[in-house]
Amino acid sequence: MNAKIVGFILSKSKINYLPKINPNIQIKDFDLSMGWLSLYYYGDLNTCMVKNGVYSMGFPASDNLLDHNLLIHICQDEVLVENDWLQSIPLYYNSKEGVVSTFPKVCLGENKAIDKQGLFDYLKYGFSVFERTIFKEVRFLSFYSSLRYKLGDLSITQKEDPAKRIDEFKGASEQDIWNKFDNYCRKREERTVGDIVIPTSGGYDSRIANYFMHDRSRVKNYTYGISANQEKSFEVQQAKKIAKKLGHHWERIHLKDAFHYSGHWHDLYAFSTHLHGMYHIEFYHKINDILQNKPASMISGMGGDVLSGINTYTLSRNPQYLNYLAYTHGINYKADGCKDEFRSEQEFIDRYSYLMEDIRLYPLITMRIKAVLISYVLTVPSMMGLPAWTPFLNYESAMLMLNLPPERRKNRAWVSEFFASKDLLPGQSLFFNDTKNRLNLHLHNNYNFEPLSNDFSMPYLSDKRKQEINDYLGNIGLKSKINYQLTTTRVIKEVLKRFGITNKFSASLSDYQTLKAIEMSLK
Repeated sequence: MNAKIVGFILSKSKINYLPKINPNIQIKDFDLSMGWLSLYYYGDLNTCMVKNGVYSMGFPASDNLLDHNLLIHICQDEVLVENDWLQSIPLYYNSKEGVVSTFPKVCLGENKAIDKQGLFDYLKYGFSVFERTIFKEVRFLSFYSSLRYKLGDLSITQKEDPAKRIDEFKGASEQDIWNKFDNYCRKREERTVGDIVIPTSGGYDSRIANYFMHDRSRVKNYTYGISANQEKSFEVQQAKKIAKKLGHHWERIHLKDAFHYSGHWHDLYAFSTHLHGMYHIEFYHKINDILQNKPASMISGMGGDVLSGINTYTLSRNPQYLNYLAYTHGINYKADGCKDEFRSEQEFIDRYSYLMEDIRLYPLITMRIKAVLISYVLTVPSMMGLPAWTPFLNYESAMLMLNLPPERRKNRAWVSEFFASKDLLPGQSLFFNDTKNRLNLHLHNNYNFEPLSNDFSMPYLSDKRKQEINDYLGNIGLKSKINYQLTTTRVIKEVLKRFGITNKFSASLSDYQTLKAIEMSLK
């Protein structure tokens, strides 16, 4: 069986916590002279030890922090925790309570005093950013840092950013990148057992992961649709064609009950981010049912879009630009009476001026700002027994991609041309080309909506706005459905925007999911 450490708790006294998302997870407790360490894992824990007393949360286990990883060093009278160069496994801590964990909820003690700056930033972005959470006592570790824990006392050190060495990778060719992906995937494929699950969409990132598999008999492609008729979704049709061309097994997963898992999501992520990725929980539950608990691992395209050139950047030191770099897609809360302020952004710019001065590094800013949010792409399947990895978070791969000429990165020309040469750009059928994303309304209609509580209050939230959200989501009438249909249809929605007509359902849902996470945490 594949082995993976999926989380840990470091505290003065033992904290009893069992993730709802996987109550069958194993727990190894260490009663140390300086406190308690609990490792959450499955498989053979010994294979997660990369050196004597050093455990890795990477998969497969490794001591390399220039990849998706986190290291836990158990020393004689202290524990040292080191995160990777992108902070792709978020680490939370409460200095006063003496708690450090990958599970944010266990770090929150009795003191639930709100950090107004942290709350403001959370509402603006939809997730915790700039090392703050909405609570004064709980923060999270910055990238490429170490945390030393001794008798409940914490000390933090940030190491030299390896991104400063980007010039060492100048002059590399596109073929160098493809060779890197090929070698990287081959080595990890050899170290895993069982099926290799690759969630596959119509995008380039999952296509890259699929292409560089060597034993295609092990690959299992799964796809969910985002349109009203999920079978006709663009994502489904493209994935099906790609899997067929590569000779991979492919199945469509029908999503229906994702919002029922809001409690499981919040138990895992608490106040760190909005209620957003529950569809992944339903997705992997259904995949596990198909696999029937046979050994398997999962490969993700996480990070591929940002690092390979999907976004267009402009050199800027304007603090407001950081919010643009986060690409929140509007999933946040438009706070009542909240004036624009950019104190946190200015602090980030002052602290990491070298990042702002080299436009090649802007994709790293995006990845690091969004780390708390996008980590779920690997965390959710890993927590559910499908240890996950991605070829894109590797330092060398990223540096090679960031050094490509701007004209080759634009619209990912270097990627599209590669797949065109491999006959992996299947044409789009006019009949099967439904790109309308109407999944959220479908999921919303299939669960009992739990309104924001009358007792729930916080800065930036008026009773009027709270009531508007509850009324709208609690009763999706004909007028609202028409608005939703029109504002999710290409061309039509762009025309409506000019007249100030926007998607009211999506706006209300993003407000609700951002606020509900706070309400649940305060309870």
